Amino acid sequence: MIGALAIQKELEELGSEPPCVKTVHNILARHGLIAPIPASQSVREVIDRHYPALTITRPGQVQQLDLIGPRYLQGSSQKYYC
Repeated sequence: MIGALAIQKELEELGSEPPCVKTVHNILARHGLIAPIPASQSVREVIDRHYPALTITRPGQVQQLDLIGPRYLQGSSQKYYC
């Protein structure tokens, strides 16, 4: 939105009260002067694409682990992850 923001600031400097930046951007997009803002993806589309579901047929088939670390024992420089 650099273009819309620049136009809004220029209008302010000329002494006029410009519309908000989003309105200026929409006007520019409507007249084909810039590409329209792409529609954002839904959270479900992103999750389905990046995290495919596993087929679970029995209990205990899938387990989850959260790692914590690094942790250091007193007097040692060895890294430990739990």
